[in-house]
Amino acid sequence: TDPEIHLRLDGSLMIRGVAGGERLAAVGDTFTMRMRHVVPYRSVNTITAFEHGRHIAWQTFSQLAGRRVLGGQIWSYELEPVAPGITEIIETYDWSQARLPWVIRAGGYPERMGAAMAETLPRLTDVTTTATPAAT
Repeated sequence: TDPEIHLRLDGSLMIRGVAGGERLAAVGDTFTMRMRHVVPYRSVNTITAFEHGRHIAWQTFSQLAGRRVLGGQIWSYELEPVAPGITEIIETYDWSQARLPWVIRAGGYPERMGAAMAETLPRLTDVTTTATPAAT
């Protein structure tokens, strides 16, 4: 829910920093990230689903020179507690609502995002896990 942490989670290595947005708390909230893939651009994101501590989803659009160029993909995290101190995390990249889906496909995004997600989930674990001192 903190756009500042998004940079630390990014397995795609495309995020360069936060360009705007406060802590996310409801559907309709927005945040903007500075990005780079070939050229620098901004990713304008709107929260589409939100249940605190359980589910967050956002729709993203690439903005170049102040115009939304591509996008419509939806990213989400679903968190399901499975045991004390253990949470299953499901990350989803849904490009079924993408504007110009043929461009998304031609750019290899579905496959590239799968690899990026594989890098993101361990980062998410690192950011959210707190060390517990060992008993002596």
